[in-house]
Amino acid sequence: MRYAYSMRIVICLLLIIALEAHADARQIFSPDSPTWMAAVGKLEVPGQKWENGDTSNYDEHCTATLIGSGFDRDSHYILSAWHCLEYYRDLSKPILFSLPRAGITREAFIVASGGGMSADWALLRLRRPVSLQQAQPLPAYGAAKSDAQATLTMAGYSADENLGQAGAVLTYDAQCQQLATTANLVTTDCTAFKGASGGPVVVRTGNSVQILGVISAGDSRSRSLYVPTRLFVSTLRLYLPPPS
Repeated sequence: MRYAYSMRIVICLLLIIALEAHADARQIFSPDSPTWMAAVGKLEVPGQKWENGDTSNYDEHCTATLIGSGFDRDSHYILSAWHCLEYYRDLSKPILFSLPRAGITREAFIVASGGGMSADWALLRLRRPVSLQQAQPLPAYGAAKSDAQATLTMAGYSADENLGQAGAVLTYDAQCQQLATTANLVTTDCTAFKGASGGPVVVRTGNSVQILGVISAGDSRSRSLYVPTRLFVSTLRLYLPPPS
């Protein structure tokens, strides 16, 4: 009996250690958070699926980032994930991008994408631009970051009921790193939930920040995947040409 009781204590301690190891590392956006996060907004996509001969309509809730080329007066483009737009079929219903902290909502339309989960990124253009006075965009590209040990920040409107408050607030994991890299994806130990898809993965370079990629998937615990911008930087340069 004493042995069984001791084993229960050991199991409970192991469970506590496991839970602490997978503790939610995210923070909620606040006035003390990095200022670049003001460019991260919500993306609402009206979706349409055919199931068993019937059509079902629903709204896909993701994250998108206002981006610029570094010398824009107005921001015309946002960056998100392809799978957030996979079931957008009814063109009479608009895609909406909003920056809640600035009180801004814009209609958007797709101009380019990877076309599948193997290249899970999408570039959208706003029907009306956002001025620099309203929100500062993140630079679409910059010097390549080759340091695999660099500390990453992953941000998005996660739809979990706990810290993310069902997508009502912007949350971010500011202390995570790359774990593995393949041709199309980078695995990290960042924490992200459903709803954060399309959000930015950012690294600081000196006094500036650089988007390294777009959130594609996560296990809501300690693993997340992002699509690196190096895969579509030529597309970004086509729509947002860098300063000459």
